This record gives sequence, structure tokens and C-alpha cells, in this order.
Amino acid sequence: MTAMSNYAYGVDTLGFGIVYETNGVDSSEFFYGLPSEYDVIFNTNFRGMGLPANVYSQFVTLLTYVTNGNLTCENTVDGLCVLPGPCSEFSGLTDFDFKFKFQNEVNDNYMRIPLSTFAEKVIQGGGSSKCNINVNYLDTTSSQSENIILGGMFFQEFFTIFQNDYNSVTTPDQATQIYKGQNSMYASYIGNEELPTGVNPFVPAPTPVTPESSSGLSAVWIVVICLIA
Repeated sequence: MTAMSNYAYGVDTLGFGIVYETNGVDSSEFFYGLPSEYDVIFNTNFRGMGLPANVYSQFVTLLTYVTNGNLTCENTVDGLCVLPGPCSEFSGLTDFDFKFKFQNEVNDNYMRIPLSTFAEKVIQGGGSSKCNINVNYLDTTSSQSENIILGGMFFQEFFTIFQNDYNSVTTPDQATQIYKGQNSMYASYIGNEELPTGVNPFVPAPTPVTPESSSGLSAVWIVVICLIA
């Protein structure tokens, strides 16, 4: 895919969600659409993933569902979300992904980045630990919020080739090819498989019927049967 004149890459669609499997095979998906008007820049000097303020806010709302509200998030410059305890205690980190579909992608591929790509175990005093989610808040008053940033942790999962064309000094061109890394630790994906829409994981499950309620219905039927008899 080719970059724009500012070396950023246009985003066609962006989402956060889950891929469901049946017998180890992808069977359906649900991705909540996030604002896609921000272009992506790749920057190894940035640690995790940077999201402009309005995108970050929506992501935090979704992450709250994923973790049952068991997190603390900051909305200051470079702020992030923190989960108490080891990252391994939160299954949602490996279940949920970001889904990017870029403009000018000739093969119509898209990319899924597992949320766990940006999870980091941080040792605290006394041997306890916490889990930092290095998806960072970018300040709306700064120029950094003009783009989504994919930083160094992204390159631990993906292998990227950049090709620069300097035939025109005034308008140099850049293109990139992104591959899933051979040493990828998580369920990263690049391809164009089409999956049906699955269950929305961000809607609270209905409250199950309690045994007391069931017993009440049974009692009503018992009364009815007695009256008929």
C-alpha cells in the first residue's frame, strides 16, 4: 500500500472486537466501528499504540466491558489503562483485536492486531504486578492527535518493509508491505477472509432466571392442577 505525501497511511475502516472460533476455525466476528478519519503513522520511537482523544475514549468504553470495569484509565497526554494483577488473569487481552483496513491496499487485505500486543506486565513492590495496556491517549490540542501511531510493540508482532522513491525530490513517495512476524506470539492476522457477524460482546448478557422464579411458576401450575381435579 502507498503512503500519502506526509508519509501517513489512510484508514478505510477501523474497529475493535472479537473473532469467534468453532473447532479452532474462525467462524464469525463482531467489530465495533471506531472513527476512521485519522491516518496511521509508523514510529519505532513510540512504545505502544497512540489514539486521538475521541478514538481513545470509545476504546476505553469498550475495554470497560471486556474487563468488567476492573481497570483504571487516564485521559492525560500519553495516558493508558492499567489492570490490577498479572496480564494473564485477563482473558479478554487475547480474545479481542483491533482491525485495520487501509486505503490503497491492492489485495483488499486487512490486519488484526491482538490487544495483548500492547499488554505489559509491570512488577510492583512486594512481588505483585499490574498490567499496563500501552494504548495511549493523544492530546487533542497537540499535532500528535492528527494521526494514529503504531509504535515499537507493533513491530514485535509484524514485519514491515518500507520502500522510498526519491525520483522526485519535491514529492518523494513511500510504500509499505506488512507481514505477520514469524515469531508472532499472539493471533495476529493479515488477509481478506470474510466472516459473518457474530454476537455483540459489548452488550451485557440478560439476567438468568433464578431458581426462586422457577419455583414460583411451578407452584402456580400445581394450584391450577388441583382446581381442575
